[in-house]
Amino acid sequence: MRHSKQRELVRKILKAAGTHPTAEQVYEEARKVMPEIGIATVYRNLKTLVELGEAGVVRTDDQADHFDGRTEKHAHLLCDSCGRIMDLELRRGGELERLRDDVQKAFGVEDAEVEVRTAVFHGRCPDCLRNGRTSGETFVTH
Repeated sequence: MRHSKQRELVRKILKAAGTHPTAEQVYEEARKVMPEIGIATVYRNLKTLVELGEAGVVRTDDQADHFDGRTEKHAHLLCDSCGRIMDLELRRGGELERLRDDVQKAFGVEDAEVEVRTAVFHGRCPDCLRNGRTSGETFVTH
């Protein structure tokens, strides 16, 4: 696959984000560096990065895909109050693999038929818990 300045810029933005931006948010950041970049170019490069395994995608209830610069297997917490997506560092190794094993047993499928790339858990983030915000009060994507 051909190397491009646009793809490198999109990859750099994702790696530096520390959050899970939407394509539109990546586009806004990219325009600061490369004003001529188009939204279609950003979408195409995000899709390519995901296909190459160089980025992840987190699908949420807000109808927008959120992109992840972390490529190793990990879980996410989606805050039902503010919409924030947080990476979950699992305490013990192998939790996602054990979850996969449970799914395989529940559906009676072989090892090769189920792959865990990420898991999304719903709840409230520490900020919303601390501030007493409940589910659905506000929905702002971070």
